[in-house]
Amino acid sequence: MFVNRDAELAFLEKHYAGGQPEFIVLFGRRRVGKTELLKRFCAGKKAIFFIGFSGSMGEQISKFQEVTAEATGDPVFKQLKPDWEVIFDRLSKLGERLIVVFDEYPFLALSDKTFSSRMLRIWETILMNSKIYLVLCGSSVNMMLREVLAYKSPLYGRRTGQWKLEPFQFLHLDKFFPDKSWLERVYIYSVVGGIPFYLKYFSQKSFQDVLVEKMFAKGELLYAEGELLLKEELREPAIYNSILAALSNGRTRLSDIVNETGHPKTHVSKYLVVLQYLGLVAREVPVTEKNPSKSKLGLYFISGNYLKFWFKFIHPNASELEFDSNAFTERVMRNEIDTFVGRAFEGICRQVLLRYLSKKGICCEKLGRWWDRHNEIDLVGLDKSNGHIIFTECKWSELSLGECMALISQLKEKAKQVDWHLGKRKESYCIIARKLAGKEKLRKEGIIALELSDFDALISDELPSS
Repeated sequence: MFVNRDAELAFLEKHYAGGQPEFIVLFGRRRVGKTELLKRFCAGKKAIFFIGFSGSMGEQISKFQEVTAEATGDPVFKQLKPDWEVIFDRLSKLGERLIVVFDEYPFLALSDKTFSSRMLRIWETILMNSKIYLVLCGSSVNMMLREVLAYKSPLYGRRTGQWKLEPFQFLHLDKFFPDKSWLERVYIYSVVGGIPFYLKYFSQKSFQDVLVEKMFAKGELLYAEGELLLKEELREPAIYNSILAALSNGRTRLSDIVNETGHPKTHVSKYLVVLQYLGLVAREVPVTEKNPSKSKLGLYFISGNYLKFWFKFIHPNASELEFDSNAFTERVMRNEIDTFVGRAFEGICRQVLLRYLSKKGICCEKLGRWWDRHNEIDLVGLDKSNGHIIFTECKWSELSLGECMALISQLKEKAKQVDWHLGKRKESYCIIARKLAGKEKLRKEGIIALELSDFDALISDELPSS
């Protein structure tokens, strides 16, 4: 299934339509849909689609010659000297608009450490004067940054465009699962996020069946994917594993991570920087912090719902899973899954609130958590231009009207501690929950009240009442 990549396709098509030589870099984490996007873009166009593999450079060139001969209909390419410059020189002399995709580019760079330098020479001496549309694509974010995008890379500054392909947002799941409820979609998104390759497992099966058969079953891809992801990106996975495991156990402050792992503080700090660079860990500070990079309140969290789930349930429980995955699944579903989903629901609420505010014409420049030593607010949105602040509580539960009113009362008290335009700001209050009793009464009192049943309106031209 290919859904909702309109912006990405428009970007690629815009560069194609100009007819000029192009050097496009497409990157993003494993399974996010880069190859499918490029296949959709190349459909109906003359294109050479080459996927790098683990092999010698001689093998890579030989295979590229075969693919090129087939794509162009010119058998001479098989007979050419196995040299990249010779091959690209002949391609450029075809004089036609031609897409050349190097998918899994990191394999080519690993086959020959000079390959990126060769590509620089080919681009500057051959392709810049051609009609060729070159695309370099790869899943190893670390390798793509180092070989193509980093300042010290030979190819730095040569690209004519780049795009980091991101996972789908939660509200996109209506396209993947039109027959599932928002409740089911929340559970699914909470454990695999917006990665299309993972989402497809849930298209014909129930949430619990996928847990038993695919995520908690030894030998299945979703069981081992966390380990594969880390090995692809990291040279010392054992050390990084210990840090990620500490984060999964709720050790989010630097000092707590150091104590949990036993690694020196300087080492942990260095590894956390790498994990952030690769997009595997995020550092958060209270949304009102004026200088986030220097804030002493920074907390660290695993990025991506699948990796959070893997470290919470699969990585530490391998022995139990191999012994009796059915019993393990039953225990998780009965005692633990809703707590885990509740934390993931806060991230879903961030997306939902941004969509709601956008539809209301409210520009929220910053939206995130806020905390001090004594208080915490799930989401605080800042509309700086209008001095408007939105305080939000996210609850993965069904709330009575009384519980809602008590939450709002507590939220108003905590809001007094948020030092942002005090005495001069407009304040709004919001509750997002699985289900809200007395929702209309809350809205009449000016509260933004959203539950799962309102999500359909957010993806349509309608707008939940407020």
